[in-house]
Amino acid sequence: MRRLSRCCPDHMCSSKWTKADVIQEVVMNLLLMRAGFPPLRIQPEHRAAYFTALDECRFESPKAYVEWIAAQAEAELDFWLGALAS
Repeated sequence: MRRLSRCCPDHMCSSKWTKADVIQEVVMNLLLMRAGFPPLRIQPEHRAAYFTALDECRFESPKAYVEWIAAQAEAELDFWLGALAS
């Protein structure tokens, strides 16, 4: 776990992230990349929406989580395409 915490993205190194949160994001990104999608960064301003969607996925339906992932993947692709265009 120490290696993981040393290489975690800056936005995850705040004290509000637990080790379980970091592991969950790493696993989520591994699964996304294996499926051909870009890894997602969960920005601090999107953290509450992420956890809400994750809770809905656990207790109700995965629809909100899938929609959140899709919206974030689109935003991430826009970010990187914009960076390549400039």
